[in-house]
Amino acid sequence: MIGKLWVPRRLLIGGLILLGLDLGLWVGPHLGLLAHVDSLLFLLALGVAALATGAGLGGAVLMVPVLLFLRHLGIIDWPPTEISTLAAMAAALAAGNGARIQRKKGLVLGGLAWKMGIVGATTAVVMAIWSSRWTPSPIVSLDAFMALTAVLCLWAAPHPREGRSVTAAIPERRILAATMLVAASSGVTGMPGSYLLIPLLLWVSPLPYRQVAATTLQAIFIIALATFLMKVHQGFLSPSHALPLGLGSLIGSMAGARWAQRSSPRTLRLLATLTILLGSATSLFF
Repeated sequence: MIGKLWVPRRLLIGGLILLGLDLGLWVGPHLGLLAHVDSLLFLLALGVAALATGAGLGGAVLMVPVLLFLRHLGIIDWPPTEISTLAAMAAALAAGNGARIQRKKGLVLGGLAWKMGIVGATTAVVMAIWSSRWTPSPIVSLDAFMALTAVLCLWAAPHPREGRSVTAAIPERRILAATMLVAASSGVTGMPGSYLLIPLLLWVSPLPYRQVAATTLQAIFIIALATFLMKVHQGFLSPSHALPLGLGSLIGSMAGARWAQRSSPRTLRLLATLTILLGSATSLFF
């Protein structure tokens, strides 16, 4: 309880973590506290993965703009192509680990998730080949506006009651067609698009939020993994940069997925909204 406004405790904690992460990125470099880049990257990946996986996101919507912000500050000097590749790697690790934990609870629609993943991965690989000479920076700005739209759709989407899993009347063809469109940008930017897929599934299916988020994580794992491997094949990766981000993503995703199991669907939806908004703001202003 804050004054007369009731705020779920877990949502408040998540918001404070987001605020602390944002302030740390501003204050830390100027105080000399984040001189060790590997430690900074590990902590960054840990926080992003915990927040994103808890809400059912892969995390690239936040990881890409934050890494570009670090590049703007001069903390890292990676080209945008490598940033997008590392974001795809971090999203694959976080989403795969999160989906593994949620699958034990029976929340993942395996058949639909694999179809979405295969269709999306194929599209992402084709786009990665086609756009191999592009720089993703202009596309990141477009993704920022798409993310703002996704926030509005996420908040306005139906709120099905939690209960038994609903598997009937799911319009798979529409979902797969939309997955192809979302994955097309993934091949270029390295952002697999869970922030778009979650509102989509909430609008076109009767699934509750937990099942939507868990199924999206499984699909995003496949899409992000394909995007990452394709970009590695194109030479857009330095292995030394991948280790701290990968380790932080694995550990953070475990904490986020387990936290999600104890949180209400409303809290998870609001946390997803805050995460996407932070990523969008960072993309637009930095």
